[in-house]
Amino acid sequence: MSSPHLSWRWCEWVTLIISGAAFLVAFLFLPETYLPILLDWKAKHLRRVSRTQKYVSNHAKSLSFPKRLQTVLPMPITFFSTEPVNVVLGGYLVLLYVLLFCFLSGFDYIFKQRYNLLDGLTGSYFASIATGSTVFTLCAPVFYTWARRATGRVLGASVKPELRL
Repeated sequence: MSSPHLSWRWCEWVTLIISGAAFLVAFLFLPETYLPILLDWKAKHLRRVSRTQKYVSNHAKSLSFPKRLQTVLPMPITFFSTEPVNVVLGGYLVLLYVLLFCFLSGFDYIFKQRYNLLDGLTGSYFASIATGSTVFTLCAPVFYTWARRATGRVLGASVKPELRL
């Protein structure tokens, strides 16, 4: 039911709380995997253990921030000018997202204005989308295992990326 004491801002607060909890879990429990940072940590450890300054990683010797910007900023332009397939696929994804969000914005008209649902219930139809996404995410490993068995692959063998399609 809809509560007169709760405003639309609570949607933002709930999102912030969930995102903050997920960030803390990731920050505390996920290991660092970026190789330049790992090599930098190793070089710092070796400098501390050997008490010499000869161990320096390439990451520590990297260019200054303006020089890195000068190197990195032209990359998207080069990427899009040399890879037309990515431009076409990117445009296709933009089209899909525009259609998806147009349909989702139409839900408000259909359920609130046409069927006269209360304000508190107009958001409940998104629960079916969330439920479907969650169920598929939980079932995806089972589907992958079935597809792998159906193609005659031996368990533990390397899988070509095309098999997942």
